[in-house]
Amino acid sequence: MAEAIVSSTVSKVADLLFGKVIKEINHIRSCTENVEKFKAEVEKLKDVRGKVQQQIEIANSKGDNLITGVEEWVKKADTEISKAEEFLNEEANAKKTCFKIGLCGNWHTLYHYGKMATKMSPYLRQHQEDGKGEEVEREAHLKRVAMNVAEECGGLPLFLNAVGNALKNKSIEDWDKALTRLQEHAPTRVDPEIGKAFTRLKLSYDFLDNEARLCFLLCSLLLNLDNKRRTKMHDVVRDVALLIASEGDDKNNFLVEAGKGLTEWLPRKNELESYTGISLMKNNISKLPNYELHLPHLDIFLISENDELPIFSDELIRGMKEVRVLDMSWCKDLQTLPQSFKFLTKFRMLDLQGNKSLHDISILAEMQDLEILILDNTGIKEIPEEIGQLVNLRRLSAIDCKNLYHVASGVISKLWRLEELLIGFKRVREGIYERIIEIMNLSNLTYLALHVPRFDMIPEGFNPQKPKGFLIQIGGDHLEYDSAANLKRRHLVIKADYAEISFLKWNKQLTEASHRTDLISIENLNNILPQLYHEGFNELERIKLYHCHKVTCLIDTSNWVQLHTFNLSKHIVEGKIKEMFLGKLKYLCLEYLPSLKVLWNCPEEYISLSNLVTLKIVACGKLVKLFPVSVAQGLVNLQDLCIKFCDSLEEVIWDGDEETSISETEHSEYTVFRSLAKIDLYELERLERFYSGHSTIKYPSLVDVEIEYCPGIKLWGPGIHETPKLKFVTNVQLEGPDATINDVVTELLETEKTMGIEVYNAGNSNECSGFGHKHLMLQNDLGLLEQLASLRKLMKGVIQLVLQVR
Repeated sequence: MAEAIVSSTVSKVADLLFGKVIKEINHIRSCTENVEKFKAEVEKLKDVRGKVQQQIEIANSKGDNLITGVEEWVKKADTEISKAEEFLNEEANAKKTCFKIGLCGNWHTLYHYGKMATKMSPYLRQHQEDGKGEEVEREAHLKRVAMNVAEECGGLPLFLNAVGNALKNKSIEDWDKALTRLQEHAPTRVDPEIGKAFTRLKLSYDFLDNEARLCFLLCSLLLNLDNKRRTKMHDVVRDVALLIASEGDDKNNFLVEAGKGLTEWLPRKNELESYTGISLMKNNISKLPNYELHLPHLDIFLISENDELPIFSDELIRGMKEVRVLDMSWCKDLQTLPQSFKFLTKFRMLDLQGNKSLHDISILAEMQDLEILILDNTGIKEIPEEIGQLVNLRRLSAIDCKNLYHVASGVISKLWRLEELLIGFKRVREGIYERIIEIMNLSNLTYLALHVPRFDMIPEGFNPQKPKGFLIQIGGDHLEYDSAANLKRRHLVIKADYAEISFLKWNKQLTEASHRTDLISIENLNNILPQLYHEGFNELERIKLYHCHKVTCLIDTSNWVQLHTFNLSKHIVEGKIKEMFLGKLKYLCLEYLPSLKVLWNCPEEYISLSNLVTLKIVACGKLVKLFPVSVAQGLVNLQDLCIKFCDSLEEVIWDGDEETSISETEHSEYTVFRSLAKIDLYELERLERFYSGHSTIKYPSLVDVEIEYCPGIKLWGPGIHETPKLKFVTNVQLEGPDATINDVVTELLETEKTMGIEVYNAGNSNECSGFGHKHLMLQNDLGLLEQLASLRKLMKGVIQLVLQVR
């Protein structure tokens, strides 16, 4: 019995061992066959991968989207193929080594690679199966629906853009629903003329998020003026916005009566109870209700630009207790604020700017939840002690208030939550120094706009590092404040007849902390360096010089030794100046400098403009040339070059001093302006060429060249000028692959002659009407951009307020 059991057990163990041995031997015996099979599987996977990639490329060329997983499959296939090829290389190298040393019986090598080839093959076969039949294009149904949606938009870019953006990245079900809505008729209340526009734009509106919807509706509250200085909403879009706003949704229902010439506004008591916003801007309203309106949901009330606006009655104010945003700006006859304003305790934002007849604001002390108070250009005479009770104020703006002569002591310190403070002390008679000390102690301040009349008003040790952004102006009648400015930018403006160098020295940290410094109308300024060297001006990134009539150059080293005799070793070694000038400069603007003859009066080796991005030169009448080619070669980051109204300018880039030999100037075969994208040359009477030398200049990024009113320019330059991305110069096209900028400049000149364009002689001081007209056009363009940015900023602030209070 025992023998039988032992015999049976031994037999089973022997079978198991023998089976295992046979399997392992087969790995050795079939090594070559297994590897060849594995190679075949690799080639099959490469074929499948190639077909899938071809489908991807076809789909991309047709603009089709790819279904999820296709690109991931290709990446995995590449990984598997890479692993397989690495294995095959190892196997081949091992086989070579085996034969070299005569180890044809190296059973371990044959076993290892035979077994690995057998194990890896199934993975490759499975990945092939995963790739077969992979549908690269999005479902054909989506294509048909998308084409139908485009057809319903009538091919109009306004609707295609609106609907396309709304449905971008949406599901097929969303596209189907959108098509059904587009095929429906507009509601009967909608004017048939804008019926189609309504259905298409309403669809786009419904796909917006809540904040974007609110922004769209808030824009409808504003007046659409025919003013080139302001940004307009498209008329059709505005009509649709007004319809959407008037019908309302769960939270927003607006009444817009802006710019309709109303002389009175006397609604019935209960007809406005559902409205959350009312706009009566730009009317001639002289009569308002003396009875209480039922306005339980009113958040926003805009009644600005009504010159004859009467005082709000107590009854009217009691009916709008819920209002949070009130705009009463630019109302000519607004002289006082009604006592009943104290009932409006839920105020968050109050705009009173432009009311020059308004003198007293002490009543506002009752509105202790107020967060934004705008008093710019008002007639207020003081910021009284009572304003210190507005402890929730986050933004206070009181700039260009011509009658403001007193700011109560301690009032700024009490407004400890202030994040943004804009205040002008131009006409304040006393206490400016102490008020600025209070400002310095505001711990939450992130932005400061400060206007002081003189240098000595700013305390020594004033720390400009605390706010993230600032505008500090010394001198001038009006604060050079741009409502579109980035609140994180640090901007110093010196607008004084006489620059007090001693002040700039002990407040050097203010200059160094500024991202940009403007020097305006300074009479005792001849240059920037070395005159302002010790004040940190060589460290600046952005500089603007405006109306400084005595500036002859930016840098003058002719008397450098005399100015630095106190520390010669720091600046001069072996008779030469140690450092480079303007090396950190990114933005340079030179405007109305009638004495400017050259940009620098020093050897070129001291100049570094490698970081300069933008250069703007306007009305510098004595400037003849800009850059020698040796300096131009260092303008590697210059992107925007603008030169206007420079009567004497003959060329932008030149070969160097007359003493410089040709061999010295042509030390480089070519110059590359690698970043230069835009060149604007306007009314340059004597300009003959952009570059007079014979070297090659490459402009790989240049896409925009404007040349207007430059009658003397007959050639861009005699050398080779490569502009691969340039398609037009002004409105003349470069035709054909061999066309050059020289060809276009010649054609442009002939076109102007043919059209009979007469350019006035800028050198004749009696003929300045053309200059004035074009200068006004420039100002209008700038105004349009400012209004757009201002609107964006205003909308952002109002949206945040409305969303917050809800």
